[in-house]
Amino acid sequence: MFSIRADPLEWLLNGRLGIELESEVYKFISFELVPEFVTSELPPVLKQSFSGVVSQKSDGIGALSGAAASVGFWLNGKPLRGSVIRAIITNRGYRYAATDDQTGKEFDHVSHVERRFYGYYGSHSVWGPFTIAGGIGIGVELNKERRCMTRVPGVFSSNCPKDGLAIAMDPTYSQGLGDLNSWTYPIEFLLRLSLGVAF
Repeated sequence: MFSIRADPLEWLLNGRLGIELESEVYKFISFELVPEFVTSELPPVLKQSFSGVVSQKSDGIGALSGAAASVGFWLNGKPLRGSVIRAIITNRGYRYAATDDQTGKEFDHVSHVERRFYGYYGSHSVWGPFTIAGGIGIGVELNKERRCMTRVPGVFSSNCPKDGLAIAMDPTYSQGLGDLNSWTYPIEFLLRLSLGVAF
């Protein structure tokens, strides 16, 4: 079997469209490749988190930020139906820019490659040619970059006393810094709800 799916919630809320391409490779094993495209520079979640100051772009080839690859082990012995346990590795690059809303001028930017490993449990259902898939995973960030401001305003360093990926929130640095890492960093959670077709 072969399946093509997409996660509409991730696309609408985070502005990132992953095309899930999955194929059976052995009796109870499948392989999945998920190229991801950045479709919105200021999606709702990013706008809410950074008050509209910080936008995102792909740091890959055009809108392609990178991809995720996984191996799935199907508990009922038949790929693309029922329950699955996955081992997932991601490698996706993003460029975040902080812009003054009055002048439209960029005053800070950060590039970061999200390289993560997840353990994932999911479930798939098939109705004729249509399929719906969902699940949850827990993982860890493997590319633990740090960025903080030194004692000199506007000068940033990777030699930081604690984890954080700082980006300025205003040109004068009077409003402090935003952190591009999640609040659970370096632990990361993955939630997927995908719709598509299966052949």
